[in-house]
Order: sequence, then structure tokens, then C-alpha cells
Amino acid sequence: MKNRITFILIALIIVALSVLGTYSWLKQTAQLKSAEDAERIAAMKKLENSYYTNLSCENTHNILDLNTFLNNYRAAPITRQFADTLRDHSRKFLAYKPLVKKLIFVEPEIKVADLITFIDTLRNNPKQFGFQLYSGLIDNKLTYILSVCHKSDSSLEKKYIVLDKVDYRTTDSITGLKSINKSEVITLIKNYVNNVTIEGNDQRDSTYKIGRYYPFEEFNLYLQNNGYYGLSQLDKDEAFVSFVHGYINTHSDSLIIDCFQDEIYNNAKYNDYKGWTSILELNIKGKPVGNANNSGAYKGALIEIGKPCPPRCDGTKIKGRDIW
Repeated sequence: MKNRITFILIALIIVALSVLGTYSWLKQTAQLKSAEDAERIAAMKKLENSYYTNLSCENTHNILDLNTFLNNYRAAPITRQFADTLRDHSRKFLAYKPLVKKLIFVEPEIKVADLITFIDTLRNNPKQFGFQLYSGLIDNKLTYILSVCHKSDSSLEKKYIVLDKVDYRTTDSITGLKSINKSEVITLIKNYVNNVTIEGNDQRDSTYKIGRYYPFEEFNLYLQNNGYYGLSQLDKDEAFVSFVHGYINTHSDSLIIDCFQDEIYNNAKYNDYKGWTSILELNIKGKPVGNANNSGAYKGALIEIGKPCPPRCDGTKIKGRDIW
């Protein structure tokens, strides 16, 4: 009898300890989950605040739906007004150093279908790839150099081609252009850096941007939002994108920083943005989509903010140390 009572007491103690252990584990789990939820809520609140900040920004995102913003906050559609400001700044503040010549801005127009074909490596994993635009100088002409680029792996950047004229829609296709190598690209970029002044000053270091990276995923969404994939084949064949030179200085930069306060752009400074930039616009049936006044993440917009490095560097082979 005594042994039976002892056994029962031991069993009760074991059950009690088990219950206490389970309670303690559940409590810790609840606390951990609560902490994770708090972090998640804080992060979402941060993005939501960024969204409302964007609504009050005169010259940037045209996003009227919070869910759309949360899905696309890393991207940067801009308005016609802001795009024109950046373009005007490039004409006003960039100059060819030998003042006997005027700096000529070569801004190519390329068929959308040709650009997609050119970036053929994206067919395997479009979320990992995009296209890189560099600024280069040929004589006194500010030109573009286009390449395929991975978002983080520089060994995968390839297909450098020079875009030194405007019309690639009717007379030539970029898919047939001869590629140049990395050293040739660096020479063209150095020509730009050494012979083009910005606001009357020499370009001294890598704070002056010479390249922009555009994720294909963003570009594809831009095409979708503006109805490209719903066009007839004839209209698709005639749709093109134009690349326009721009310049970010303290005036335009303040708008950018004020309107992108999320974890991607946190602690961004003027030097993270200043210098040459590129503006991309889709044209359908001969008309630029940026003339429309529609709302949406990309509808009726243009694209800028192509991952300025730092703080958001990509997998380009050409680094600041190669230039300066």
C-alpha cells in the first residue's frame, strides 16, 4: 500500500512538472511570437508611413493603393514633371570641358522586343537579372553603354554594347550590334569622367554616379501596367523605350530622399544619388506613356532611381576603383 502511494505521488509530481514545463514553453513561444509580431508590425508601419510620405511628394510615386505600394516599394516610377527636371539639370549642369565644343546628349530609342531579346539570359531567372546602363563619352557625345547584369554576381555581367545614336528602331537593331569588352567600356567611362564637368567642377571620385541598374522584374511590371502585353503584334513591334540623360543635384536629390524613407533607402545621403542618371520611358503607338494622367504603380509613369551604388550596389564588373 505504501509503495502504491509513493508511486502515485511520483506520478503526480511528474505530471505537474510536465504541465509546468509545457506552460513555460508555451509562454516563451508566445513571448517570442509576440516579439516577432511586434517587429513585423513595426516594419509594416514603417512601409505604411513611407507610402503616406510618397503621397505627399509632389514629384515622385503615383501610387494610390497601399497594397500596390507595399508590393512595389523598391521601385521608382516618377512623373513627367520630375523627369523633365532631371533632364533639364543634365543640360544645365553637365558640360564638355574643352569649351570650344558643346556636350551632345545622345538618347537612343530601342524597340521593346529587341531589348527583351538582347537580355536573353533573363529567360531562365528574370528575378536575378536586369540591365545596366553606363555613361560614356565619344568625342563630345555623351552616350550609353548597355549590358546584361546580375543583381549581385559580377561574373555574370556581359554583352556590353555602345548606343551612340538615336534611332535603333528602323535602321538597326541592338541585337545585331558588336559587343565591346570591359577595358573598352572603362575607356569610354573615363573619357566621360575626365572630360565632362558637373556644375563647373571636375568629377573627382565615385560619388559621381556613372551607371544605373534596372531589374528586369521592374521593367516587366512597367510594361504590364502600361498595357504592352495586351497590344496587337503590330503595335508590339512598334513599341519602343527611350533612354534620356538626367542629372541629380541637391535640388532634385532632396525630393528623392524625402520620398523614399524605407529600409532600402534608410540613411541615404546626397552622395548616394548625385551625378549622371538615366530616365526610361515606354512609347506606345508613337506616344510616350508618361503623358497620361493615370494612377497606379507604373501606369502613366517613367522610371528612374536605378539602384544608385552605394547604398544599393549590384553585380556590375565595373567598379569605382576601375575609374578613379
